[in-house]
Amino acid sequence: MRFSFSFKTEVWQNLRYKIRSLGIESLWYRSLYALLNNILDDRAKRASWIYRQMWLESSDGYGLTLWGQRYSISRFYGERDDDFRLRILQERALFKAGPTNANRKKILTYIYDTSNIRIERVYDWHYTIGGEIGEPIGSIDYARFAYRIYVYDIPSEKMTEENHKRAMKFLRAINIFGNWYEVLLHSQAGNYKDYPLYENILKKEFVFL
Repeated sequence: MRFSFSFKTEVWQNLRYKIRSLGIESLWYRSLYALLNNILDDRAKRASWIYRQMWLESSDGYGLTLWGQRYSISRFYGERDDDFRLRILQERALFKAGPTNANRKKILTYIYDTSNIRIERVYDWHYTIGGEIGEPIGSIDYARFAYRIYVYDIPSEKMTEENHKRAMKFLRAINIFGNWYEVLLHSQAGNYKDYPLYENILKKEFVFL
């Protein structure tokens, strides 16, 4: 005798019959309900997690780490989500700061944990391109400024290559064309030797005042 099996007849029709006749008491109904409920619950959790990651204020875990990468901010080992989120918000605010000396001091104070900062203008250079009014090419005034920033009394643990890179990143972010600067750091460790960070854009030797 040849064995034959029909899924539609033996399983599907029987399943539908049991569900129709027994309703929610049917074993098939409870099995399908549990399976679908588990699938939908998993989908809801995934959708909720993705939705939370769309905003920095509600993101967590790996999603928050991705937000940090967007602003080039790495998570410290063992750093909690709340602490990392606060650090991202603080540094993002620095990125949006205006190109003023007050904001430059705020950035360096935040990174190096010192308020003993002095900024001085080394020189300013004004020049004009173009002719007088009525000429084919009108005149345009340009101005360039160079600054030297001194940061004193830096704790030795803050004098790291990572902090130097962060300082340059923030200063470049709020800098505007025509402003050149160099940063000199004085650490509490050692003999307060001037530590030039930024390459002189004029390709000249550093002159320490």
